[in-house]
Amino acid sequence: MLDPEKIHQQAAAERQRALSRQNKRKRVRSGKSFFPRSPESRSVFHRIYPFGPNFFLFILLPLILFVTGLVLWYIEKKRFQVLMPWLFALPALTIITWLYYSVREWIDYKHYKTWRNDLGFPVHGWDHLGESPKFPQWKYWDRNTIFRVQLKPNADQSTKKLVTDLLYLCTVQANKTFYEADQVQPGAAGDLRYHWQHSGEYEISGSANSSVMGKIYLSIDRHLRALHQTTGLIESVTLQFSKNMLEVQPVQVSD
Repeated sequence: MLDPEKIHQQAAAERQRALSRQNKRKRVRSGKSFFPRSPESRSVFHRIYPFGPNFFLFILLPLILFVTGLVLWYIEKKRFQVLMPWLFALPALTIITWLYYSVREWIDYKHYKTWRNDLGFPVHGWDHLGESPKFPQWKYWDRNTIFRVQLKPNADQSTKKLVTDLLYLCTVQANKTFYEADQVQPGAAGDLRYHWQHSGEYEISGSANSSVMGKIYLSIDRHLRALHQTTGLIESVTLQFSKNMLEVQPVQVSD
């Protein structure tokens, strides 16, 4: 049976949520001015670099278990004496995990600050990463980003085939980062992103956000770097951004 009072209350609550979201957007828009950042800045690094612990698994869960153990031990000490070692081990595990990832982050960022200097080949277009306050972020996508490798004229067939396969593997990793999208942009139904694929000789293209840029970074820094150190046959790498930005929200299950 329809309850008018309940309907009115739900509608009022949804209107209040919508008003809160609108006010939040206004505060963000009227915030501090954005200044272009270096593509090797810590803020860009934290957006694209795929590192760090699962917060719930390594930090929150041990703390929850620790508190639960304390409560159970307090309720009945004799029964839960077996938990005593865990009451000390779980916080220690949390601290060790935090220290490990803090040190790892420091080492990785130290390398990232100068990663292009010793590649042996230039990376054109990377400097555009710090130009926008939105890109790269996980929910903002450059609709058509091009990743191209230029080989030297004397490159042999085995090197060409290896570069083709490395680029293919990069498309696989990039496409794995695509999350299920909600309606994209006002009035547009469906997902407007392009999945990654080969678009030319030694060239792949698709839509890119922070996660995709992390895959591209690792492909250049690890795979193409190692290939060039072995063969010396990479002339340059080029990244070309369309600057056609999409805000892609993930699908959310409504109450």
